[in-house]
Amino acid sequence: MLKYLTMIFSVLIAVCLVTYSGLMTTLESSSDTSNNSTKEDLPIGSFEVWIYDYPMADVQVLVSSQVLAIKNRNPLNIKSIANNEPWKGQIGTDSQGHAIFSSFSYGLRAAALTLRAYDRKYGLNTLEGIINRFTEGDKIQIDKYILFLSVRLGVEPHQRISIKKHLPNLLRYMSRYECGITLPESLFTPYDILAEM
Repeated sequence: MLKYLTMIFSVLIAVCLVTYSGLMTTLESSSDTSNNSTKEDLPIGSFEVWIYDYPMADVQVLVSSQVLAIKNRNPLNIKSIANNEPWKGQIGTDSQGHAIFSSFSYGLRAAALTLRAYDRKYGLNTLEGIINRFTEGDKIQIDKYILFLSVRLGVEPHQRISIKKHLPNLLRYMSRYECGITLPESLFTPYDILAEM
C-alpha cells in the first residue's frame, strides 16, 4: 500500500513541476512587449493573457461517449469562430457549428477565452449575464443552468463576480452541466494556479 502511495505522490509532484514550468514559459512569452499590437486587438481565439495552454493528452475512456460535448472534446460546447481563424487545437466543426478539438485541454482553453471575452469585451460579470449570452434555449432551461451554477459557486445570479477568480470553477461546473459528468481534475489545475496569481 505504501509503495502505491509513494508512486502516486511522485507522479503528482512531477505533474506540478511540469505545470509550473509550462506556466512560467507561457507567462514570460505573454509579457513580451516587442509586438506593437496589444493582445486585446487580436481575435478572441488568439488571446494568450493568463490563459494557460495545457497540452494534455485526452482521457481515452471519455472519447467513446455519445455526449456531444465529450465527443467533440469541447466541454462547454463552444461554437466555431465565424469568419475567422479556428480556435487553437480545433480540428473541425460539427453540423451544429460547435468546434471539434484535438484534446479536452484545447476545448477548455476556448471556453476560458470565451468567458474572459464576455467579461472584458461585453462587461458580462454575473451568472445571469454570462449564461443568457452563452446559452441558446428557452427561459426555463437558461434559468435552470443559472441556478445550477449559482448553487455550486455560492453566488447570486445577479451578483457581480471576478471572472478571473471564478474561472476555474465556472469551467468545472459549466462543463459538468454541458457534459453530464465531472471531467478529470487535472484539466482545471492550470486555471486554479492562474486564478491565484
